[in-house]
Amino acid sequence: MPSPLTASKSNKVIGYDLGISPARSRCYRANVMAKMQAGCLSELVRLTLMIGA
Repeated sequence: MPSPLTASKSNKVIGYDLGISPARSRCYRANVMAKMQAGCLSELVRLTLMIGA
């Protein structure tokens, strides 16, 4: 099952799915992007496919 982030869901939907606020989900998304050194969501998806996550 793909993560909500790599499934291109909005911050509002991710927040609802995880039981957190959209602002918190936006912060989590930014942290993941920075840690993975991805410049955009499509690059993040490509990186996760490369590592098999």
